[in-house]
Amino acid sequence: MLRLVCPGCKRDTYSSDELNFRRCPYCGTSFSGVHGINRRNEERTLEERRCFLVYKGQRLEATTIDSSESGFSINVRGDSSLRKGDVISVCLDDLEAETKIVWISSQPDRFRLGLQRAL
Repeated sequence: MLRLVCPGCKRDTYSSDELNFRRCPYCGTSFSGVHGINRRNEERTLEERRCFLVYKGQRLEATTIDSSESGFSINVRGDSSLRKGDVISVCLDDLEAETKIVWISSQPDRFRLGLQRAL
C-alpha cells in the first residue's frame, strides 16, 4: 500500500496504485499520486482498445487507456515527431475524430498522449 497525501484536504490516504485517479475518502477530491488533482470536468472510462492515429500521412498504431467526453489518453509504440498542440486524427472502430495533443509523456519504448477532441 502507498500513502498518498490528498491535495484537497492534506490528509493521508492509501492506495495500491499511484497512477490512476481515485477520490479522497475524506473530502471527495479526485487525484492521483503521479498527476495530482484531476483537471477533467467529466468522469473517465477506463478502456483498452486498439486504434490508430493519422498525422501528416503517417499511420501510428495505438491503444486507448481511458476516454471521457472531451478526449482520450493513448499509448503509442515507437518514436514520433508529434508535439504538444499538433492536431491529429484518431481512428477507433468506425469513429474518426480530430484531436489536439494537450500533453505528451515519453517512455523508453513508447509515449503516452493526452488528446482533446477538436470542437
